[in-house]
Amino acid sequence: MLLVLALRGCGLDGALYLRLHFLRRAAGAALRRPRILTERRRATARPRLVAMRGKVDVDVPYSKLKHELVNVLVTEGYIKSCSKDEIDGKPSLKVVLKYHNSSPVIKTLKRISKPSLRKYSASNELKSVKNGLGSYIVSTNQGLMTDAEAKSKNVGGEVLCEVF
Repeated sequence: MLLVLALRGCGLDGALYLRLHFLRRAAGAALRRPRILTERRRATARPRLVAMRGKVDVDVPYSKLKHELVNVLVTEGYIKSCSKDEIDGKPSLKVVLKYHNSSPVIKTLKRISKPSLRKYSASNELKSVKNGLGSYIVSTNQGLMTDAEAKSKNVGGEVLCEVF
């Protein structure tokens, strides 16, 4: 930056100044940290993106959290089924999405609690999603469950995502 300002003060023409300015910006962009997808973000993003493309099934790398999350979505009726498979010797989840009149049942799958800002809620503070048409997925000490189950069991926890 100082070099660019010094060259600009020396009376350089505009084209050379712009070239140096864009080179500096490109070098700064290369030094930025790559965006890292966390496990929870991948678990919510992949089914939503596949549903937008109109595909029927998706393979997701296996973890206990993802398996529990997909099982909650299956019991709520947002996803048709899930099964644990092995692809190239690595465990994965095969998730079969559910469609109604050729449109995906999951309209939105929004991440609420993030690594930069965790969202915790008591059972009496959980609000309804879209006037009761959607639900929150809550991570409690009794496992993952919907907001309705958490209210009935009177337990709170981390609000992972909103499904509608």
